[in-house]
Amino acid sequence: MGKVKVIQAGMLSTIQDLGRLSFQRYGVSVSGVMDDFSARMANLLVQNSPNEAVIETTFSGIELEFLSNTFIAITGAQNEYWLNDHPIPLWTTIKIKKGDLLRSGYCSSGVRNYLAFAGGVQVPLIMGSYSTNLKGKFGGFEGRKLQANDQLELLDQIDCSLISLPTSHIPQFPSEIELRVILGPQDDYFDDQGIQLLFTNVYEVTAESDRMGIRLSGEKIPHKDSADIISDGINLGAIQIPGEGQPIIMMADRQSTGGYAKIGYVITSDIPKLAQAVPGTKVRFKQISLVKGLEEHKIYMEKFEKDFVDSLQQNKIPPTIKSISTKGSIRTYEMTINGTPYKVQVE
Repeated sequence: MGKVKVIQAGMLSTIQDLGRLSFQRYGVSVSGVMDDFSARMANLLVQNSPNEAVIETTFSGIELEFLSNTFIAITGAQNEYWLNDHPIPLWTTIKIKKGDLLRSGYCSSGVRNYLAFAGGVQVPLIMGSYSTNLKGKFGGFEGRKLQANDQLELLDQIDCSLISLPTSHIPQFPSEIELRVILGPQDDYFDDQGIQLLFTNVYEVTAESDRMGIRLSGEKIPHKDSADIISDGINLGAIQIPGEGQPIIMMADRQSTGGYAKIGYVITSDIPKLAQAVPGTKVRFKQISLVKGLEEHKIYMEKFEKDFVDSLQQNKIPPTIKSISTKGSIRTYEMTINGTPYKVQVE
């Protein structure tokens, strides 16, 4: 097994996968990555299964020392990363050698980055997930955020092809986003005017947003009577409207149940846009039907199963050949194949 040492951990860096499913009935939060798209893509780039554990960073970057050879991929927010002080691209497979140092700057667009390692990270599987539950203090690495001097064990590495995601598939993180919403289950707690306000006004992401929920500010959405309901289950993307009338969209670390009326749900395929929304991002809502929402989810998942995989296979980084010297009848070339340099002599 390989190892990697944390030199600096940034503002909030945790081990996450796609979440701890089927335990909300016991009061256990799902946790997992905020930006499902970027995390899945990071794993695809190093030929992992989509649900392998990754490091999720927030705003400020991470600094790592690699204690063994491996391959990595970094996706998500626009950020600058350097390997041994040389800039490296995101959304690309990178070959790592023992002793290499990786560091990053601060997100210039978007909020979160995802770092995947070939083979994955060796952390305990708790209730079917590697994800960190920060409030419960379990899962991930010792149930907490990463900090300086932590050492992560990496699973058996595999030899990866060097590939990069085509530019056309790389998401952008604009200052204004549109989120598609399915009404319910408590939309009857709001009159037509209140529902109309949701879909005609522009809201703004506040600085109070976190992994539990994205808080918005804007024109208040009134209730017919009360904001309170008999507590029921909270799913990803649920839009709660508490008494003050400002929407809260529930995210990865959401509680398992809640007692505020939910006017609707943001569809799953739009959650990554919200996960990367910095404070101040403008948010518009657009109503769609349940049938259309299910169709969009099917399209989203099918892209990972075929379209994105095909694009990556077609976008392998080709070998490079460079002539470096000629002596008599012998010409020496430097070839780089899959990130490994070779010297070849031809007579």
